[in-house]
This record gives sequence, C-alpha cells and structure tokens, in this order.
Amino acid sequence: MLPRALLIKSMASSTKVFGSTIKGERLMTCSRQGKLRSRSVNCMVNIEKDLSIARLITLYRETVMYEELYNLGLEKARQGDLAGAIKEFSRALKVNPQFSDAYYKRAVTRFDFGDLQGAIEDYNKLLQMHPDHINAYCGRGLTNLALGNMEAAIEDATQATRINPKQAQAYSLRGTACQRLGNVQAAIANFKKAAEIYLEQKDAVKCRQCIETIKKLQNAENQTKNPPFNPEEFINEALKKSISGDYGGAIGDLDWVIQLNPQEDKAYFHRGLIYARLESNWSAIEEFNQTIRLKPSHAEAYYHRGIARSAT
Repeated sequence: MLPRALLIKSMASSTKVFGSTIKGERLMTCSRQGKLRSRSVNCMVNIEKDLSIARLITLYRETVMYEELYNLGLEKARQGDLAGAIKEFSRALKVNPQFSDAYYKRAVTRFDFGDLQGAIEDYNKLLQMHPDHINAYCGRGLTNLALGNMEAAIEDATQATRINPKQAQAYSLRGTACQRLGNVQAAIANFKKAAEIYLEQKDAVKCRQCIETIKKLQNAENQTKNPPFNPEEFINEALKKSISGDYGGAIGDLDWVIQLNPQEDKAYFHRGLIYARLESNWSAIEEFNQTIRLKPSHAEAYYHRGIARSAT
C-alpha cells in the first residue's frame, strides 16, 4: 500500500491532468463549432447571393417578355390586326399588371375595335395609377362621346384642360359634346379656343377644321332663327355616311337636324340605329325612347329598342 501522503499527491496530480484534458477537449469542440458556424454563415450568404441573382434574372426576363409582347401588340395594331394587338397587350399586362403604357394602348385599340366599354375600363385603371394622365382623360372623353355620355365627356375634357390649358384636343372634344347637348354658344367658344391653340402650334389642318365647325354652328343658329330648312337632306346625307362606315360623320349630321328641329323623330331613330351598330346599346335605347315619345306609332323604334334591350 502507498503511504497516505503519496496517495493524496498522486490523486491530485491525476485530477489536474484529467481537468486539463477536459478543458482541451472543450476548446477543441468550441473550435470545431466555430468553424461549422462560420461555414454555415458563409453558406447562407452564398444562398442569398444566388437568390438575389435568380431574382434579377427573373426580373430581367419578365421585363424583356412584357416589353416584347407590348411591341408585338404595337406592330399588330399598325398592321390592322386589332384583335391580335389587344391579345398581346393583355399578355403583357398579365406579366406586369402595372404596365401603364399597355393599358393606354389597349384602351385606344379597344376603341378602334368597337369595344367601347372595354376602353373605358382600361382608361379607368390607367387613371387610378396616374391621376394626371392627360391622354387618358382625352381618350376616355372621346369614348364617352361615342357612347352618348355627353356630361361625362365634358367632365373628362374639362379635367384635361385643368392639367394642361393648352390641350387643344380637349377643347375640341368639349365643343363637340356641348354641340350635341344643344349648347351652341358653349360649343363655339370651345372650338374657338381649340382653333387658337392649333394656330399657335402651327397645325393648320386642325385649326381649319375647328373654324369650319364654328361656321356650321353659326349658320345652324341663323337657320334656327330664320327657318325653314330641309331635314331630309341632312338625314339622307347621314344615311349615306352610315352605309359607308362614317358613323361619326353620320351622327354629326343627325345632331344638326336635332339641333335645328328637336321634334324630328327620324333623326333620333337613325341615330339610335347607328348607336346599336356600334354596340352602344344604352345610348341606342335612349334614342329609340325619344323616337317613341315623339311618335308613339313608330313600330320600327319599338322593334329595335327590343333588340337593344336584349343585347344589354
């Protein structure tokens, strides 16, 4: 047996050595953990970098895609393929729902295609995104004019002139709406303003058009004061224009007739037929209603009103 003092010393020495071993293992373990943690952090950083690059690539591809679809839509519109153009603009908007140029071009194309309600929807969406988009106000005003919504057309034109007091198109648009409402003096004032601006811009063609419209308005006003006039001539001219596809010109001639004689039921009836052909069924119904008010025995007005109602 070892002496007690020697045994205690030996135990103390072993304990010291054992303690150092434990501490060493702990240090090695901590070191390994530190390296693993460092590798993990580096790995996460690399993953985040990869994800960022992937997002950038996706964003780039989407940008290229919706711009290509948009340009394809423009090309189809130039070629006269309006349905195809609308489809491409819609595809571009599916990729990027915030693409304002695509909303504007689709609205214009829908108007040309005859989808007036669709054009209004696109203009509304565009104006929600960009409340000061002057071309959207003018476009929506023109569409409201075609739909027979004169007050709405005037409101859009007025908003456009607030944004840009030199927007000649807006004054011309408002003048046309005032004319159709029978407010001749307001119409003349707006066309004069439009003519002045077109003259400043050196746009001789549009300036001349405004001046000619002013002369017609003034002549119509004089004829109202000094009748008679022959409404059949205007109506026949309107029918010819309608048959040739000049619906705007036809409606303009019928507007003159109604302005000169608000009791002329034939003018309302034929204007209703044109609105029905343009699929502006609510405007057509209103025209047929007015025809029936003036001539309750007008059988064709009842018939076409029924067709327009069934189409709404």
